[in-house]
Amino acid sequence: MEKPLSSETEILIVGSGPAGLMSAYAAASKGHDVTVIERLNHPGGMAASFEINGMRVDYGSHRLHPATSKPLLEILKNILGDDLQTRNRNGRIRVEEKWVTFPLSLTNLVKSLPPKSVFALFKDSLSSPFVHPAEETFAEHIKAGLGPKVFDLIYKPYAKKLWGMPAEELHSDLAQKRVSASSHIEILKKLIHSTINNGQKFFYPRNGYGQICERLAEEAQNKGAKFLYETEIEKIDLTDKNRVTTSTYNQKFESQRIWSTAPFGALVKMISPSPDPEIIKSLEQLRYRAMVLVYLICDQERLTEFDAHYFPETDTPISRISEPKNYRDGPDPKDFTIICCEVPCWEGDHIWLANDEDLGELMLESLAKQGLPKINLLGTETRRLPKVYPIYDLDYKEKFENLFDWSTSQNRMTVFGRQGLFAPDNLHHALSMGHAAANALESDGSFDHNSWESSLTEFQTHVVED
Repeated sequence: MEKPLSSETEILIVGSGPAGLMSAYAAASKGHDVTVIERLNHPGGMAASFEINGMRVDYGSHRLHPATSKPLLEILKNILGDDLQTRNRNGRIRVEEKWVTFPLSLTNLVKSLPPKSVFALFKDSLSSPFVHPAEETFAEHIKAGLGPKVFDLIYKPYAKKLWGMPAEELHSDLAQKRVSASSHIEILKKLIHSTINNGQKFFYPRNGYGQICERLAEEAQNKGAKFLYETEIEKIDLTDKNRVTTSTYNQKFESQRIWSTAPFGALVKMISPSPDPEIIKSLEQLRYRAMVLVYLICDQERLTEFDAHYFPETDTPISRISEPKNYRDGPDPKDFTIICCEVPCWEGDHIWLANDEDLGELMLESLAKQGLPKINLLGTETRRLPKVYPIYDLDYKEKFENLFDWSTSQNRMTVFGRQGLFAPDNLHHALSMGHAAANALESDGSFDHNSWESSLTEFQTHVVED
């Protein structure tokens, strides 16, 4: 057996998702020696793009939101140039068998829903400022903030669909992180802002969402960062007080620091010495909801004018569909379109195990009942994602804090990213984590732990943009 090759690097980054890529780009820009190890053959993780039938598609519906900080947005505009397009949101949500503009429009909401529902929403808007959550649950938080009617119409069925659990069995932290408008006043502010600005905007690259990560990887390499794709890490040895030794199956690295954006489950299996049994137990109890993405290749130029359709109700297994052509002005084929159906599930259940043909038929049957145009199906492809929605059940906090405390106690290892911090965050949040890690890195290679602790506190305030 060949002896592993040895290399030295100042910072070794595990994973080339958005957080890992931004940390590599920012650290390399400051002159640090950076190596990125990625088990796949491309960067981006779930923020990547790929081709189906000659068209670029994403892993579901993604956008770069205007909430992205100015420094990060400036970096992305510089590396993407004119390919980063400004687009108008144009989605719909299915409520009570009616289509309502999404993001919400006050006039459309009033015109679309039955008068009885509109009256209940108005009544809730008057009483909700005086209501406080009775328990620390997702259900009580939504009812207190947005009212029982909004909860019953949207969030009660959506919680069951996305996380596979009743809203009453989910922690209120999930509502605070996942629901960007937590009161009627905030909804009104969003509606006013949308009206003044002629709709809500977002950014999207000409060649698919994955172009963001592809360009970040290219620019990080231009700054001197090294990337090793299709590389599995066998062990991360933290026993040396001065160095971190990372072993792949054909190479060994000595580094001053390791930055991991891998899921806790994968990271813990690599670490030597192994964490205490209590940490392992906490890890085993944290769960994710999986997703199957079903791509319908349609024999028509476009299915609808809308970029995304949302389905909170339980009369369909689909939570959302998106049409990539409607997110961009790009080099897309004219003679067909692709619809991406997002189907939350449990890893190993009947949806997860179903074949492409059966899933395609299920999607056609389900979408026909939602009042969408008839789909002339040419073919079906699928992608399976095992860790999409972290599940914040009622006792998740203690389990996660055990893992979090363990990870922050490692002097030469820093854990961040959406998967690393068990967070349901947007891309701009993940980018901010990577940027903060690089900002905490001093010119001599030392790490400002106080600065990083402040950043970790800030990360807890992240709220997902719809």
